[in-house]
Amino acid sequence: MIAVSQTRERVELTWKELVSLIGSFRHDMIAHGLTVGDRVAAYFPNTPETVAIFFAAALLGITFSSCPPEFGAEAVVSRFGQIDASLLYFCDAHKYGTRHIDKSVDVGAIRAAMPTLRAAIHLELSDCSELKVRTQHHASFVATSVLTQHPLYVLYSSGTTGLPKAIVHCHGGILHEPLKVLALHHGLDAGQRFFWISTTGWMMWNYLVSGLLVGSSIVLFDGDPAFPDL
Repeated sequence: MIAVSQTRERVELTWKELVSLIGSFRHDMIAHGLTVGDRVAAYFPNTPETVAIFFAAALLGITFSSCPPEFGAEAVVSRFGQIDASLLYFCDAHKYGTRHIDKSVDVGAIRAAMPTLRAAIHLELSDCSELKVRTQHHASFVATSVLTQHPLYVLYSSGTTGLPKAIVHCHGGILHEPLKVLALHHGLDAGQRFFWISTTGWMMWNYLVSGLLVGSSIVLFDGDPAFPDL
């Protein structure tokens, strides 16, 4: 993965480092007692951490959902409030262009509105020190077997006609669909790079992450795509 952010330095991860990063978040989830069928929520931007949290949840049969820090508390609660999440990962500040945006008040409101949380884990976004430590996590692990119809992640409608509607995608179908499109329609494979500008609140983020299915490197971008200019 190649990750570019306006909040911190550029990051590149190898497959081995990504696996280590996934393992560190898997360890978090097990340590907090999460098991098959639980839900994990990420209030975090388009970074390697969010990708790894998703994969860690998938490995354990835990359902994943995400919202970007651009969303205010009300928008997040209207989404996460539907899924009874047991664990929340969050950042409390980010940059958009040159603007530093404090999200601590929103985080407090979001946590207060999620009574099923067993824990909320703050991840530092402003520098990569914690990320680098997590990429050195070398514990081995195996995936938990689940049925093809087991929920993988929850997306949401835009909310333009009332509250956002939760949309559940399952392991089998959503594994095959992007694999088909990326390999046959886009012609992506190992050695190529796949980039799509998206926040973690849009289904194109999930589509971007699926680029790893065909061995492509994925390029993550966090920030204002129009800064300093198009």
